[in-house]
Amino acid sequence: MLLIPAKPAKEANLASYGVNIS
Repeated sequence: MLLIPAKPAKEANLASYGVNIS
């Protein structure tokens, strides 16, 4: 899921991922 070429959604994904993992 982190191998997708989504640069504009990378920040949004990281924010959601960080909150999800946290």
